[in-house]
Amino acid sequence: ILDFFKFDETMFFTILLPFIVFSAGFNMKWKKFFEHFNYVALFGVFGTIFCFVLFSTFNFVAFELMDFYQVNLETGERSQFKLLLKEILLLSSVMCSSDVIAAASIIKFD
Repeated sequence: ILDFFKFDETMFFTILLPFIVFSAGFNMKWKKFFEHFNYVALFGVFGTIFCFVLFSTFNFVAFELMDFYQVNLETGERSQFKLLLKEILLLSSVMCSSDVIAAASIIKFD
């Protein structure tokens, strides 16, 4: 019976999540959104840029000062893991990407 109630991530992300995102965008009050567009831009655009610079700097310093290792689980041997600058920037962009509408959802429209 536990297999029947097991959470399936694939079903959630491919079937349920698009409807949740669509519903949130469809039910949003557009007039209030455009009245507070400067806050959305401030939190969304500039916040994302700030997080990108912060994460990129932190990751670059971490990979320069510390040694990271990867382990092959089949053989058990360790090898040093190093990221190039391009890979650090890609990792940072994935880490800081967020939904701009999330900034609008925390604004009180009273």
